[in-house]
Amino acid sequence: MDRWHSHPVTDTAFCLQNAQKRQSGYQSAENCQLGIASRLYPITMPRMKQRRSIERTLWTSAALTALSILLLAAWGRAIQHVIEQYLGKEFIIVITVFFCLAGLLMFRFSVLKHPNNRFRRLISFLLVVGFYAWRLTTLTVHVERFHLIEFGVLAILVCMAMQRHNQGWGAIGWGFAAAWLVGLADELFQWWLPARVGEWRDVLINMQSGALGLAAYLLLGFDSFRHALIHRRDIARLLVVCAALSALSGSFILTVHLFGHRNTDPTIGTFQSFFTLEQLAGNTTDEYRIQYERAAQRTETEAIPDVYVHFYNREGKEHFDWAHLLIELNRLPEAKSEYLLTETYFRPWMEVTGTYFSDSTVAGLSPVVPVPPGEFVSHVFDWVFVSMTRQQVRLVSLSAALLFLLIAAGVYSKRL
Repeated sequence: MDRWHSHPVTDTAFCLQNAQKRQSGYQSAENCQLGIASRLYPITMPRMKQRRSIERTLWTSAALTALSILLLAAWGRAIQHVIEQYLGKEFIIVITVFFCLAGLLMFRFSVLKHPNNRFRRLISFLLVVGFYAWRLTTLTVHVERFHLIEFGVLAILVCMAMQRHNQGWGAIGWGFAAAWLVGLADELFQWWLPARVGEWRDVLINMQSGALGLAAYLLLGFDSFRHALIHRRDIARLLVVCAALSALSGSFILTVHLFGHRNTDPTIGTFQSFFTLEQLAGNTTDEYRIQYERAAQRTETEAIPDVYVHFYNREGKEHFDWAHLLIELNRLPEAKSEYLLTETYFRPWMEVTGTYFSDSTVAGLSPVVPVPPGEFVSHVFDWVFVSMTRQQVRLVSLSAALLFLLIAAGVYSKRL
C-alpha cells in the first residue's frame, strides 16, 4: 500500500520535520505540503464541493423564505379570503393537521437515524409539541399562527447554513438574529400597505416563533452540536449584530408606535386608546363640537389640525367599522361588546359627525349577550404602545445595545 494514503497526516509532519533540518528547509517543507495536498485532492475536493452546494441551497432557501414572508404581508390576507371563500374556514384546521403529520414524520426519521437515543428524543419531541401548543393557544388571530411556521423555518435554515460555515453553537444565535431582523422588516413593511399596521407585539411573536423553531431543531438534532466549537471573533460579531438589532428595535417602536393607555371598563372589557378612560368618559358632545369645528377651520393649513380630534375621530370610526365587520363575520357577542364600547365612549363623535348604528343593526344586536367583561379585549388600536413611555423605550434599547457591545469587546479581547 502506498504510504501516502496510509498515514497522510503523519507523513506530512515527518516531511516538515526533515525539511526544517535542511538548509533549504522552507522550500522543502512547501514541496511536502504540495505533495500531500495533490494526493489528498481527489478525496477531499468532492466533499468540499458537496458541502458548498448544500450551504448555497440553505442560503437560497432562507432568502426565499424571507422574501415569501414579506410578500405574504402584502397579499396574505387576500389569499386567506379567497381560500376561506372556496374552502371554508376549516382550511386552517387542515393545514394544522398537515404540519402535525409533518412533525411526526420528522420525529420518526430522527428516531430511526439514532435508535440508541429514543427516550431522550421522545422527551425532546414532547417538549417541542408542548411549547407550540402553548403558543398556539395564546394567539387569538388565526393568521398569526402561521408565523410560528414561517419564522421557525427561517431560523432553522439560517442556523443550518451557519453550522456549515463553522459557527458551532453560534449558529443558534445567528438563526435567532435572522428571525429578529426579518420580523422587524416585515412589520415595518406593513406600514406602507393599506389597512395594515406593524406593531412591536408582532415582532415579539416573530422572535418567539424563531426561538421555538430553533428549540425544536436543537432538541431533535442535538448530536450535531455536541462537539461544536465557536471562535471568540465569531461570538463578538454575533453580539455586535444583536446590538444593532436592539438599536433598530428601539427606533422601530419610537417611529411607528403611538404611546397610549390600556383601559378596562368593568361592564364592557379591555381596550387600548390614545386617551385615558377618564378623558374618554369626561368628553361631552358640546366640548367636542367646539374642538371639531375649530379643527375643521384649520384644515386648509395643517394636515392634522388637532391631534386630539384626529385620534378621537379615528378611534371612534375604527370601533364603529370593527363592530360592523364582526357582524358580517357572524361574531355577534364580540360585535355587541364593540357596539357598547362605541356607544359609551364615542357618542360625541357619533352625534357631531352624524354616524349612527342603523335601527336594523341595533335590533339584531339587542338579544345578543356580549362577551363577558373579563374576557373581552378589543383589537382596535391594539398597536398603541401601552407598557412603556418613550423615554423608557429609548433608555432600554440604548442600554441593551451598549451591553451587547461591551460583552463583544470583552469576548474579543479575551477578558471574558
